[in-house]
Amino acid sequence: MNTEKSFLGKLNFLEKGKNKPGEKSEALISRSIEPETKDSFVSYDHMSASHENKLQDNKLSGDKFLPVEEIYKKSNLATNGTDTIFIIDCYKSAIPGFLPTDAKRESVLNIIASSNMQIDKLMKDGRDRLNALKRYDESFSKVTDKIISDYESEIDKLTERINACKSGISGRKKIQEEQAATIEYEIQKLHNVFEFVNQAEQL
Repeated sequence: MNTEKSFLGKLNFLEKGKNKPGEKSEALISRSIEPETKDSFVSYDHMSASHENKLQDNKLSGDKFLPVEEIYKKSNLATNGTDTIFIIDCYKSAIPGFLPTDAKRESVLNIIASSNMQIDKLMKDGRDRLNALKRYDESFSKVTDKIISDYESEIDKLTERINACKSGISGRKKIQEEQAATIEYEIQKLHNVFEFVNQAEQL
């Protein structure tokens, strides 16, 4: 009996929050999207200026990590309110968990209908959010692939340069050895001449 009263109390609370058509009720529970957190994300400031200039902060360019809330904002989608798909989840949470799924669904649909809201519009809001998230995911992946490709290309260039430097060092050392041997040979020849002359003077 207490459970039934609790359930009716929740529904009564929702009904009291019902306003006239066109008005939004502050009493209705609204779901706010908690922004995802990320302690750190990769900064690409060192990339070429021409590449950075193509990125616009007010567009979903996929150049940086964005919380879901920010993706919604940039897609012109509300982050809370009774006219979003999230209100369905709020109504669902107000219904006792022991009820069958079909009963929960019917109750939520009845509440939505009695609150002068249209389920089709709420579902469209949900589909718009799915599309916005998928678009940004695709955009972010493309930008990431391009950045990775640029890095790999730079690594290849640096590797080629490093190998060239190593080859230059190896070649220089070989030439140094040959030069040292040539000079040492010539010095020995000169010493032999000096020694021959000195011996001649002593005779």
